[in-house]
Amino acid sequence: MKYRLGNGLAVYPEKDMQMLANMSKRGYHVTDINAFGLYKFVKGDPEDYIYDLNTECHLTPDFKEYYLQAGWQPIVINDSFQIFRAKAGTKPIFTDKTSKIGILKINRKEFFIMSVIFLILQVLIWTLDARFNWGIAGLVIRVLLWVLFVFSFIPFLGVCRQIKKLNK
Repeated sequence: MKYRLGNGLAVYPEKDMQMLANMSKRGYHVTDINAFGLYKFVKGDPEDYIYDLNTECHLTPDFKEYYLQAGWQPIVINDSFQIFRAKAGTKPIFTDKTSKIGILKINRKEFFIMSVIFLILQVLIWTLDARFNWGIAGLVIRVLLWVLFVFSFIPFLGVCRQIKKLNK
């Protein structure tokens, strides 16, 4: 078993997909990714795989079957993204910019809403803590909300970057 930190799946997905392909060529195949972007690999035979990221929220069984029929194996399935693997030369999951941009715009909206909610809660808790002096509890809540804000705002920026890159 081997672990490797990614480049930031929400910000640089193309770099992560290339890294996964390079690891497969060396005989290490991804099996999971944790919340901090740490990929888990198992040792196997070297393979010429390509990887692709799908950012649909809640992958339906119909879409999963469609990907399987097209030659793409699901490797990591989460509620907000999925990583698929196929043999080199397989047709990409997204063949046109319009469908990729459409999914990214939905994700951008969701990340934006989450960011705004966590920022508003941060300001509210900060104001209430300043008025009522909650001490360590207020600090813990503010730190937690800050972390939640950062982990929703950075993906928002990454999705905006991807949309801008596709629109060029």
